[in-house]
Parts: sequence; structure tokens; C-alpha cells
Amino acid sequence: MSKKDKKKDKKEKKPKRQKNPLKGMHCTGCKRKCPLKDPHCKKGRAQVEALLKQSQ
Repeated sequence: MSKKDKKKDKKEKKPKRQKNPLKGMHCTGCKRKCPLKDPHCKKGRAQVEALLKQSQ
């Protein structure tokens, strides 16, 4: 197997990353402003669910 073939195999095997719609976003439900990756209140969890439904 040549070097070019090995490089092609590596490129094909690489899984594609899914975009995270919550990246860099913060909760607006309370004063703590938690990241939406890990909300600490019900309002934050509701925001996460709404955003995930929109992105589908």
C-alpha cells in the first residue's frame, strides 16, 4: 500500500462531528447564567429542549 492510499484511508475513516447548537450559549432563566450544556434550573432545561427541537 502506498503512502497516498494510506492517507486516503485515514480521511475516509474520520467520523464527521455534529454541530452542537448549545455551544457558547448561556441560560437566561435565572441570575446564575449557567452554560446550556449543564443548566441548573427548570427554565434552563426548558430552553435546552426548545433549542434542540428547533435544530432538528
